[in-house]
Amino acid sequence: AEVSGKSLWEAFLLPEDQQDVKGIFNTLLSNKQPGQYESVWIAKDGSHRTISWTNTVILDDNGEVEHIISTGIDVTEQRLTEKALKENDERYSQLFMGSFAPMLLIDAETGYIVNANQAALQFYKYSLNEIRERTIADINTLPASKITKKMREARIQRHNYFLFKHRLADGQVRDVEVYSSPVVIDNRELLFSIVHDITWRKQAEEETISISRFPEENPNPVIRFSKDGRILYANRASADLLKTWQADVGEYAPVDWQEKIEKVYASNRMNEAEVDCTDRVFSCILAPLIQDGYINLYGRDVTSRLAAERARERLLLELENEKRRWQSTVESMIDPVVVYEQSGKVSYRNAAYLHLLNNGVEADPMAPSNDQENSVKLHNRSLLGRFEETAKKSALHGVEVRDEELILSGTRGSKIHLVWNASPLRDVEGNVDGAVLVFHDISELEHARKELRQHAEYLERLNRDLEDFLFLTTHDLQEPMRKIRAFGDLMEVSLRNKLEGEELDHLRRMHKAAMRMQKMLDELLIYARLTAHPSPMERVNLNRLMDKVLVNLKPKIDQSGAKVDVGSLPAVEVDYNQFVLLFQHLVSNALKFQKEGQRPVIKISCQETQNGHKMGNGSVILIVEDNGIGFDVTYLEKAFMPFQRLVGRSEYEGTGMGLTICRKIVEHHGGKITAESSPGMGTKFIIQLPREQA
Repeated sequence: AEVSGKSLWEAFLLPEDQQDVKGIFNTLLSNKQPGQYESVWIAKDGSHRTISWTNTVILDDNGEVEHIISTGIDVTEQRLTEKALKENDERYSQLFMGSFAPMLLIDAETGYIVNANQAALQFYKYSLNEIRERTIADINTLPASKITKKMREARIQRHNYFLFKHRLADGQVRDVEVYSSPVVIDNRELLFSIVHDITWRKQAEEETISISRFPEENPNPVIRFSKDGRILYANRASADLLKTWQADVGEYAPVDWQEKIEKVYASNRMNEAEVDCTDRVFSCILAPLIQDGYINLYGRDVTSRLAAERARERLLLELENEKRRWQSTVESMIDPVVVYEQSGKVSYRNAAYLHLLNNGVEADPMAPSNDQENSVKLHNRSLLGRFEETAKKSALHGVEVRDEELILSGTRGSKIHLVWNASPLRDVEGNVDGAVLVFHDISELEHARKELRQHAEYLERLNRDLEDFLFLTTHDLQEPMRKIRAFGDLMEVSLRNKLEGEELDHLRRMHKAAMRMQKMLDELLIYARLTAHPSPMERVNLNRLMDKVLVNLKPKIDQSGAKVDVGSLPAVEVDYNQFVLLFQHLVSNALKFQKEGQRPVIKISCQETQNGHKMGNGSVILIVEDNGIGFDVTYLEKAFMPFQRLVGRSEYEGTGMGLTICRKIVEHHGGKITAESSPGMGTKFIIQLPREQA
């Protein structure tokens, strides 16, 4: 309404420029060729803007000018920049680096790119170092000789406006307008070039020219209507539109389209609408030709574009839903979580982190210094911030940090024990574009650990007291028991001829019970000494140790005629005296628990293992195997209990402490002992223990 009734010249141009622009348009009408010019236009706010215009001439069927399509670019900023560059080097630097338009500085002699602003790096998709390694010939698609010619023209200011095709780092080729002029910086002649991407404008011009070409060869729908909506002409590409409308040439368009056509004609303004033709969608422009009394429709198939847009919208919706699900999940976590952008800025903190940050109470930096609770909150924030900064730097450099501990102050003197992990976040190409920091409160676990340590220490003291008591008790009972045996022996000798029958039997029973009691005390004393008074661990060759055992048991071996086969045994770190006792018990059992008249056969061997596989390191498995009477493995655990016997005392002597002592020795060395057996089939004792003590 503000410019209605005014001509182009009166509405927008300065009075001093009106005559020149009219002359340009007259030239366009007479030459019928595209043209380019610049002029100063008056903006709505009264300011003056320098506009660069590119004009395309559209001819009708008779070769006369039907339309002139003018596309303008506001180059006010560029023109001001050029002026400022020539006036002030410091101002040049600010405008150059801060401009939104791509700008290049090119060595006028070699063609090497000396500098590029941020907009140019984003447009060409190179880093600053990469673009400085290239010449303008690496970007401009013209032959080198023509590039040299254009640079010379710019240097002598014969021309400063050029149309080129520039190749980007990813291989794309874009149509560009280049304004280039010579500048001298640090006594070096350079070409200062401002680049505009006009690919979209070129495409629009080509499409406009294409759709303006009646008739049949145009691949896009072209339809001409009368001003009341009758279809005057339709090319072959319009078949889908006509089918959808259920109309043909000579007939009227649908009512809603008649209304659109009448409105466009009455307003003398173009309008755009989409037509859905079942499996295809067309974007249609209604362009009024008032002087000819009709309206042209130019259509374009946008099915693929709409499908891509809808797929993009679905993808964005899915991403948004996924983001919400992720945030909901993280928000419900009891573990504090904080996420950083690649710049180090916090992008997300869950509620648990905010609670940790405030420790349940918002800290007030303005509170008095004697407010202890507020002081604790501020201290925690400071400490947490320092740890957070360290973790963030590591993660943003691609380094993962695992299971680091942090202790904060809690209320009423308590401590908050935290374990935190920091990990880099990477994009699809593996580049770090953020970091995540997760805390886990282990205060209750630490409290449980402390209680467990205290309980273990109490049990250890209690066990030590019990072992000391057992040792002292068995030791102190030795003397009374020796006296009972001694006096019993004296009574048996002195009263042997005076006592008869049942009285003598009672005396002998008492003597045997005393001897059995003595053996039990001896075994108990040995058992107590195992942990109360252990010998130091040393590396022992088990083959040499077995030589000692066999010497100790030689009388029994010779008496039974036993065959003892000792294989190759390793050197292990053990208590020498305890292992002599261990093997003496096992071999003695093998000699003792035999069928009457059967020759004992005993085999001692070893295998080395780690995780169940034979290896040179790890643990060792020692095997003591015999051909004795065996036993039912149902009673395996009972066999290792103190004073438990699986056979009658009248058949085989013993106290029932031998295997108990064996288990104590093996467990004292961090190992395990078990057995495989069946009645009448012998027994295999299996001992597993580490080669070296921790």
